[in-house]
Amino acid sequence: MSGEPPLPNFVVIGSMRGGTSSLTVYLRGHPGVFMAKVKELHYFDHNYDKGIEWYRRQFDGWSGQPAVGEASPSYLFLEEALPRLTRDVPEARLVATVRNPVDRAWSHYWFSVARGNESLSFADAIAAEPARLASGQMSHRIVHSYLARGRYLAQLQRAEKLVGRDRLHVIVFDDLRDRPDATYAELCRFLGIDDTVRPRTLGQARNEGRYARPRSAALSRVALRLPVRPRRAILRRNMRSEKAEPMRPELRRDLIARFAEDNAALGEWLGRDLSGWSREP
Repeated sequence: MSGEPPLPNFVVIGSMRGGTSSLTVYLRGHPGVFMAKVKELHYFDHNYDKGIEWYRRQFDGWSGQPAVGEASPSYLFLEEALPRLTRDVPEARLVATVRNPVDRAWSHYWFSVARGNESLSFADAIAAEPARLASGQMSHRIVHSYLARGRYLAQLQRAEKLVGRDRLHVIVFDDLRDRPDATYAELCRFLGIDDTVRPRTLGQARNEGRYARPRSAALSRVALRLPVRPRRAILRRNMRSEKAEPMRPELRRDLIARFAEDNAALGEWLGRDLSGWSREP
């Protein structure tokens, strides 16, 4: 279609390591959806100074699909993002994912290790998190918020206050994994698109089971300062894939206890049983 591209009418806002990569792939497979070519535009947090026309250009290539979206999983957590989003695209619907916060934190930790941004052990990183976040440094808020990002209810309630419950769709990671057909159909209905479509990728997990470690942490740190395409190319070549290590049982038990109250409150808000998150594997 000719003319300028539209701004999105839906945004996947998080959570980080909560299934947003898989969800983006599934959405790309729907003929009624146009997703920004780059996942994680980070316009409403890191790139807001580039201006709304920069953001609009990220949707070049739109050809009339009724659902236009992007996915930046930091928007849910970083408090400045959603007020900007709802001001600039006030009609956009929001899609959030929530995952067992213990598993999410573990995945987040190895993601940080892979990019050369974490040198502490997981236990030490958890112990250091309060002081890191209290410093107010953006790097700590982004990289080292392992437990804070898993306290979902306050984040979701911030979003609800801005857009209302009817424009906020929450997907539980377990549903995306265990009943992808029904979960995808529910999302399609929320977005107002054909709920009978099933992309061939539906149900195929991404970013699970294995983690990438950098061959050179120094090279990873340099790459993170580069534009998107060379950054991704260098990071990909600099990584080696390894099987995920198991979390120590005593540490898992400690984290399960820490999140018990938060999870119970979230379950009540969602109207569903999340007791499975408190079981040990």
